[in-house]
Amino acid sequence: MKMTKEVVDKRRKKIMQEIQIKGTVNVDELSAKLNVTPLTIRRDLQYWEDMGAVERFYGGAKLVQNFVEHDIDPNEAYKHAIAKFAATFVDDGDTIFINTSSTALLVIKYIIGKRVTIITSASSWTRSASTSATIPA
Repeated sequence: MKMTKEVVDKRRKKIMQEIQIKGTVNVDELSAKLNVTPLTIRRDLQYWEDMGAVERFYGGAKLVQNFVEHDIDPNEAYKHAIAKFAATFVDDGDTIFINTSSTALLVIKYIIGKRVTIITSASSWTRSASTSATIPA
């Protein structure tokens, strides 16, 4: 059964409230509580992981930061998905140019651990990437 965006958003907010209260949630418990399939809960937890709010683990998820819902960009999950995909094209030894768009800057988050040179005018991001990338002066 296809759900409307409002129903999905309401369920996702309930899941986030539960995570914020407990710190850790279980897929089966959420499934029973919200009367949806475990697969639906896993998709919703993936959404929150893509937003950077939770870390998923086998059978559940945990809160990784205090997440303020009213600051959520409605396209944030899509931006993370695009950035994660774009990062797959970056290899060790590459030099990449990243503009200051929020989506482009998110790529840096997904290339952590790769030895790359990043050139960007966004100085706030160069500090966060400097532990894993070569940052030109």
